[in-house]
Amino acid sequence: MSLPNTRSDRSTALSDWARGAIAALGRIGLGRASPLVRISAANPRFNILLKDESVQPTGSIKARLALRLIEDAIRDGRIEAATRLVDVSSGSTAIAEAAVAKRLGLSFTAIVPRGTTDRKIAEIEGYGGTVRLAENLEAACDEAAHLGARPGTCYLDQFGKAGAALDYQGPESLAGELFPQVRLAAGGRDPSAVFLSVGTGGSLAALAAAVRREALPTHICLADPVGSDLHHIWCGSNPPPPEPIMVEGIGGRTRPGFRPELVDSAVPVADADSIAAAHMLSRLVGKPVGGSTGTAFWALAENAASLGGSTPLILVSIIYDDGRRYADTIYSADWLSNKGLDIGPGCGFLAQFLGVQVPECPA
Repeated sequence: MSLPNTRSDRSTALSDWARGAIAALGRIGLGRASPLVRISAANPRFNILLKDESVQPTGSIKARLALRLIEDAIRDGRIEAATRLVDVSSGSTAIAEAAVAKRLGLSFTAIVPRGTTDRKIAEIEGYGGTVRLAENLEAACDEAAHLGARPGTCYLDQFGKAGAALDYQGPESLAGELFPQVRLAAGGRDPSAVFLSVGTGGSLAALAAAVRREALPTHICLADPVGSDLHHIWCGSNPPPPEPIMVEGIGGRTRPGFRPELVDSAVPVADADSIAAAHMLSRLVGKPVGGSTGTAFWALAENAASLGGSTPLILVSIIYDDGRRYADTIYSADWLSNKGLDIGPGCGFLAQFLGVQVPECPA
């Protein structure tokens, strides 16, 4: 299945290599639309649907972003046959970029912050990528920009370019898939609310833009780690001093692709609650999910539980990635204990919300 082509006006001056590379990207494709997973809640008025992006190539929603970033850079003439690709990532985007680079015969270097899981690093290297560690995400961005300025190198810049890369409106885009799927599953109704965590901000911007473009009655909720700046930026308050965030890939300092004006509400989520939600969802869907998925699902449960009235609600979120990458962190009892994270109370709240038995959660 070919990538939707909305950039044909830039294709006339492409080299033979670039044309062949774009054709190869189309053969990678994204396959069929990722499915919706239905989750039952104790209250039958809550209809919960999760779009499962963990089925994408390389196991995460970032496959969409990597394909678009690299296609755009080829069409813009920033990538040719001997170009080295560079980007900064906490893991999932770099895994996808490394896979695409390998398919195109290009070299790739990922600058990742310390604390990125060994499994993610091994996946990047497994696709032939080179990994360099930086002290934190901000330092990684600086190093990637420095490397990307060298001749023969292309800085893909997922944080700066995600919004533009994901702005297309084709039927294979995230929004082009999600809203028709929800209508089909919900008897023609649009989502009442969509709950999203933010890495680059590109997916939230794409979905929120679709809501506004189609004048849908859909509320966009930002699910953000407590230690992040983004929910403070949304509400117009001054962010406090930085705090560590135990959930990889989301939150943190401001992002060029984060557009607070597209957000209708924001829910700060404690790391322990994000991880509790990941554990609970993993039991329900039969496979592990990542912490960013847990963050968004916690916001959904917390918000839904506070809503009054009797009208059925269509509550939508995303399974962002495959949780097997976090076997040594959020799914490790030793890691949780070392970080001082008690997910038991969160598991209890979610069990009540979902109407299931409280599981035995790691201490």
